[in-house]
Amino acid sequence: MLTDSRAIERWLTHEPGGLSLPPRLASELQEASQLRSIAGGTRLEPQDGTDAHVHLLYDGLAKLVLTGERKPVTLTVLQRGALIGDLQLLLGAPRDVELQAVSDVTVLSIRAERFLELVRVSPQLTRAWLDSLAGRVQTLQDRLGEALAGTLDQRISITLLDQAADGVFAYSQTLLAELLGVQRSSVSRVLSQFQRDGLVDVAYRRITLLDTAGLAAIAAGT
Repeated sequence: MLTDSRAIERWLTHEPGGLSLPPRLASELQEASQLRSIAGGTRLEPQDGTDAHVHLLYDGLAKLVLTGERKPVTLTVLQRGALIGDLQLLLGAPRDVELQAVSDVTVLSIRAERFLELVRVSPQLTRAWLDSLAGRVQTLQDRLGEALAGTLDQRISITLLDQAADGVFAYSQTLLAELLGVQRSSVSRVLSQFQRDGLVDVAYRRITLLDTAGLAAIAAGT
């Protein structure tokens, strides 16, 4: 979904999911960026790390995937407002980490060197970048804690409660399984039981939370 420049500027300055930047800086960031539409299932950057950009996710879902010799592992899902590509910039574009569009996405793409120039002169952009990094670190810490303790029922309940927006978890069961590092069939079995118990309503790429108190009780192990 491509949109007009005024809508993007409003989003960058004060709308939810934006960076809450001053108007002047928002205009400068927008002028330095290119609005791009990227098809779901494709990489956001060349595999060899050339032509590096930092992307601000305006619409859709992306994911950070650990590749390598073994089966790929989804580290985190990135939603509207996320800065992506910055970790590769900081760490020298490690070849075993890949950015993928989960759905069709719209991004503001800015060349990496230009992004660093703006960061050097803008405390507001630096703060927004640090907030984004801190949020991802917290997410990964939470996922590690969940993986080390708790049943699959508990882990699924925690993920649904944490990731749902307005009572709806808008990811596929396959992506949920990737986040938890388990088989999709295991996730499907638990969700089917949750649905029979009246906790959720499961539809295509959509899980509606019907009983958040019940899910919270499962998450707490009570």
